[in-house]
Amino acid sequence: MLPLPVLICFTRSLALLLDCGLGLPESLEAATDMLPPRRRRIMYAVIAALRTGNTLSAAMQQQPGVFPSMYTGMIAVGETTGSISAVLTEISRYLEQHATLHSKLIGAAMYPAVVLTALAVGVAGLLLYGMPRLDSLLLQLDPAAAYRIRCRMAIILAAAGGLLFVLGIAVSGWLLRQQMPQELCIGLERLALRLPIAGRLLQFRLLVRWAFTMEILLQRGIPLEQALAIAGRTEKLTAFRQELSELQTAVSTGRSIVTIMPQSCLPPAVYSWLSVGEKTGSLQAVFSRLRRVYSTHLEQYIATLTRLTEPVLIAVVGTILLGVIIAVILPLLHTFGGIV
Repeated sequence: MLPLPVLICFTRSLALLLDCGLGLPESLEAATDMLPPRRRRIMYAVIAALRTGNTLSAAMQQQPGVFPSMYTGMIAVGETTGSISAVLTEISRYLEQHATLHSKLIGAAMYPAVVLTALAVGVAGLLLYGMPRLDSLLLQLDPAAAYRIRCRMAIILAAAGGLLFVLGIAVSGWLLRQQMPQELCIGLERLALRLPIAGRLLQFRLLVRWAFTMEILLQRGIPLEQALAIAGRTEKLTAFRQELSELQTAVSTGRSIVTIMPQSCLPPAVYSWLSVGEKTGSLQAVFSRLRRVYSTHLEQYIATLTRLTEPVLIAVVGTILLGVIIAVILPLLHTFGGIV
């Protein structure tokens, strides 16, 4: 997939060139020339497919894994409504906001990741390199103390190994969920959405992306049923994609859009907003409002996590060091006639 900064630059340039009156092939060529040399090959393939009669969205879809599904889906809408430059402008704004939030999230995670990695390396070095060198000496001085320390070391290593194993299983399951049976994939995604911190972040990002897509689709005059179908095709989460399909079915049969929302992956407040928008005929305005409100919520949530990182990290590091001191250091001091 194209890196986000490259995709933003390309989208912004393409929208500007189209607004200046250039044709689509010429605009694509000019925007491609602005890309880094190693990224141009992909766009040359898109231009070649476009010249053979494909639409831009179809040409991009012929490059699997390069463009996000939301990106190509929105371009297809722009092609259908004849407003591709306006849609590209909206996409670039959304991607810029997404890039800003992504960088803030990475920045918030980088500090604890570096500190915890350094701590893990230090503790592992103590337990795996330092302690074995003292083992023979401890056996001569106090075999019982050496045995106790060995047991505590084994417990610490087993606990750390178990934690890493669980984390590895969780991360692998999330990354490989699309290869799982659909029921298992949906269950895993719903479980992830209920997690205290990561679930809230995932839920906010899900809602902002969906609200943006629906706002643009309804703004371009796409009927609600068709808009839900397009949004479903661009959605990554299988659980939410299934719910959008159920929403589309409800709308096509004349039922209210909120009839199945109580089982939704979205926050409960969204149900009330959509109900109001449906009653007043202003769903586009509601989706616009939801996008702005939850974008702000997401920014504030990331800022709060960033502020809490340092005190939480101090507590975690202190707890780990205290455990190592109690399990290893104090018995050593006792063995050598220390303070206990």
